[in-house]
Amino acid sequence: MIKSEPRGLSWAVVQRLDCLKKLGSGLEADQDEDENLPNVKAIMAAYRSGKLNWDGTSVTYWSNGELITGPQKLEMKDLYALSAKHGPKGFWVEGIMIAIRNPTTQATNTMATSITFDFLEDTGSSSMRIFSEDKENIERLSGASLPVIGHALKQTAAGQVHVQNVVLQAMIMNNQENLLPYWVDIKAAVTPGAKGLSGDRLTGVWIHHLLFVLSMPDNTQRKHIGTDINEMMLNLPLPDHRNAVPPTFD
Repeated sequence: MIKSEPRGLSWAVVQRLDCLKKLGSGLEADQDEDENLPNVKAIMAAYRSGKLNWDGTSVTYWSNGELITGPQKLEMKDLYALSAKHGPKGFWVEGIMIAIRNPTTQATNTMATSITFDFLEDTGSSSMRIFSEDKENIERLSGASLPVIGHALKQTAAGQVHVQNVVLQAMIMNNQENLLPYWVDIKAAVTPGAKGLSGDRLTGVWIHHLLFVLSMPDNTQRKHIGTDINEMMLNLPLPDHRNAVPPTFD
């Protein structure tokens, strides 16, 4: 990996270049429907020339193979504005390290433009996963495209897969009431297909960064979430140790 790149590059940059090469190959194989191959090639050239560095603290914005602005600190208002102006096709944010509704239309969003999905709570997934059908439904309902960050290689149980990354706003709800004080900006990986045919939607770990998350030995697979651990302990159901058995082998 190192021998194939110019001397003097940091290990982080070499690793990123290796990832971008694989992404470029994936985009070529998929006919680059999102028109991001020029961005990948331009970003790789910038890394190799030393004009761009991977530091995990700043981002650059690209459109159709040209640098728009940066390096600079990631600000969601900048991302939304630039994505609306230059995206969704041919737009890329390089260097983003952040972990449902459409944030593009957050000023006019209502319950009528928000969709409630069922997710599998999976702490083994580093980011939320939705499907291309979900993305299309959100965009159709809100009347605007989701902000696109770019493409990435995601490690799964079946190996590496090529996904598109978008930004969503998420909220935990119960009986049509918001359980969080604000909608949370979340990075989501878009997998081709639809739920069921292509697997389950995955929450990722964002809930665990915001709330207490508890489970009980009762085989219901329910998760109990809240902001006050003492109140939660007082209201948890009784454990059912008799039925708390691990799944058997089929």
